[in-house]
Amino acid sequence: MLRLCLDVNVWIAYLLALQRGRTGTAPMRLVAMVRDAAAGDIPLQLTISREMLGTLERVLKRQGLPDRLAEGFPQVVDGLMRVGPEKLHPAMLTAGRDQLAMADREDAGVLAFCIADRVDLLVTDNLVDFATNDSERRDTRHVSRSDGTTRQLFALLHERADGVSLVVAHPIDAVEWLTTGFRPTAAALRQRYP
Repeated sequence: MLRLCLDVNVWIAYLLALQRGRTGTAPMRLVAMVRDAAAGDIPLQLTISREMLGTLERVLKRQGLPDRLAEGFPQVVDGLMRVGPEKLHPAMLTAGRDQLAMADREDAGVLAFCIADRVDLLVTDNLVDFATNDSERRDTRHVSRSDGTTRQLFALLHERADGVSLVVAHPIDAVEWLTTGFRPTAAALRQRYP
C-alpha cells in the first residue's frame, strides 16, 4: 500500500488539461491511478485533508468556475479517497504547521498533514516551497520547457526519528516511478539518485 497525496496544484493542472482537451499529462495519469486505486501492482490510497479540499474549492472559484463545479469537484476528490483500499475520510489537521520552518503557512499545513497522516508520496509542482532545513534533496532529471529552457526536477526526503518518512516529488517523476513499479522511499531514492 502506498499512501499518496496530490497537492492542490496537481488537481488544478488536471482540470486545466481536461478543459483544454489535452490527454496523457502527468496530472491526468496520476488521477487515473488514484481512480483505479493502483499503479500496476502497487495499491494506492489517496489521502487529503479537509483544509486542502477547502483550498481546492476556493482556488476553483477564484479561477471563475461556477459554484456548483467549484463545490462539486472537491466532493469528487473526497469520494476518490473514500473508495480507496483503506476507505479513508478527509482528516483535519489541528497542529504541526507551526513547527515547520516554511515561508508559506498553507504549504506548511500540507506538509504537516502528510507527515501526521503517514503519507508516503506527496506530489506537487511546487517543490521548492516544501524544502525545509532538515529535508534532503535528490536531483532526479532535467525536463524541457516550452520556451526551450530546461528545469531540474528533484525529490525531497523528509524523515523523522521515529521512522516516518515522506517523499515530495514532481508529477513527472511520480508518474514515471509508479508506472514502472518503483516504490519511492527515502532509501530507494538515495540508491537510485546517489
